[in-house]
Amino acid sequence: MIDLDEGIKLWQQMPRNNSEELTKADDYFDFELMPSSIELFSKRYSCNERYDGMIFTVGTSWQPMALCISALKPQRICFICTEQTGNQIARLEKFIDLAAFDYGVEIIDKSSAEDIYHIANKTFESWGVDNHKFAVDITGGTKAMASALAMYAAVNGHDVFYVESTYLPLYRRPLPGSEKLVKLSMPSLQKLK
Repeated sequence: MIDLDEGIKLWQQMPRNNSEELTKADDYFDFELMPSSIELFSKRYSCNERYDGMIFTVGTSWQPMALCISALKPQRICFICTEQTGNQIARLEKFIDLAAFDYGVEIIDKSSAEDIYHIANKTFESWGVDNHKFAVDITGGTKAMASALAMYAAVNGHDVFYVESTYLPLYRRPLPGSEKLVKLSMPSLQKLK
């Protein structure tokens, strides 16, 4: 593993004047910085809670899913993707041994809340809802996908997570090591009145 701070400096100084240089910088980010970032995140957020299953909404980046899976280590995983984002699972497999998990991939229309509810319900029921602890990660995907899954989870008492980070617009990537695992808490209905 590389020193993350030194690696970030090197990555930020890499030239990005053409597609070959951009690819080289992106590969450095993925293959050099992300393994260190995943290790740091896993140590920081590894928890004693064991999740029997998690559903992830999948966006255009595999990195937040790798971070969350490495920290929470759910036994089963369901990825909800669109036709455009399904390729992120193959990228994720280069960094997380998905064969170690019981996982599936579902492809939906990006704005169908009904599809999200149906898939979440079918998935959790197939995993066995009695005496099991489930969670969702809404970091990726469209706003409609994340909102629908969060609503489903809230109604059914499942934990809701997302990965927050400092985004570097110039580099089109999050700052490695800045990522935080956020667990959304259910507001008290008394406080809402």
